[in-house]
Amino acid sequence: MSYKAKSKSTGNGLTEISEMLTAKELESLLKIDQKTIYRYVACGQIPYVRIQSNIRFVKQQIINWIEEQNYCPDSG
Repeated sequence: MSYKAKSKSTGNGLTEISEMLTAKELESLLKIDQKTIYRYVACGQIPYVRIQSNIRFVKQQIINWIEEQNYCPDSG
């Protein structure tokens, strides 16, 4: 189950809604164990949102983070 949360204003008076993911949903998306996800959170290696004792992940931030982690060797 995905969660929705208010994110930022789009400038035209509307508020953009960002999809929020649980660690279990992120595990399925990234194909890595929840323990690894929580270790990344503890080390500050992955973007997350803390809502009291709950950890959630903004899907667009995760997609951006994945793009930053991408490594393409020089083909020269």
